[in-house]
Amino acid sequence: MFFGGSGAGKTTLALKFPKPALLDLEGGADLYGGRFDFGVLRATKCDEITAAVDWIAAHPSEFETVIVDPITVYWDALQRKWSEVFLLRNRGAKGHRHEFYELGPKEWMTIKADWREFLRKLLALDAHVIVTAREKPEYADTGFMRQTGTTFDGEKSLPYLFDVVMRQYRDAEGRYLAQVIKDRTGCLPTEPFEPKIEIFHALLAPAGEGSSQEA
Repeated sequence: MFFGGSGAGKTTLALKFPKPALLDLEGGADLYGGRFDFGVLRATKCDEITAAVDWIAAHPSEFETVIVDPITVYWDALQRKWSEVFLLRNRGAKGHRHEFYELGPKEWMTIKADWREFLRKLLALDAHVIVTAREKPEYADTGFMRQTGTTFDGEKSLPYLFDVVMRQYRDAEGRYLAQVIKDRTGCLPTEPFEPKIEIFHALLAPAGEGSSQEA
């Protein structure tokens, strides 16, 4: 899982992984077409992305890496999808508009169940799995809007599911850097580093040689 602000190099790094398929939710794939060789699906609806994952699962030899770019948009689209369903079911309910509609516990159970099923399919692929996420401010529990740092923008359980969680950013001198937040593999630097694909080669050994199939 790579997260960071716009222009931090998340997609560029992900596309350097072997034989990638880019599930493009932001419409930025054309920017990389001249520099990388990859398959692409452009999508705006979460069901289109799920269908793509199903297709890849049925054709395991087509790709070695699957990239969801960004998972932030998928999570937002999933909530939008189910909010529209619930609104249609409750036309007479209070707040029958997206900006005012409040999801209840039962509605969230449905959304989370759909979310977990998508992630189950994604992580079951016989491929390296990378998700990118946008970055957002992180605030302290005390004090009014006191920003303490930055974090990923997405469903809160995401970091638990991936072997590697990494923040990408550009420093004051414009250098592309990465900071590992979580690393089950023990292969990545503990200090900020320039995220070159060579650093990740230890994670990319074929299945059965002691490495995870997730990145």
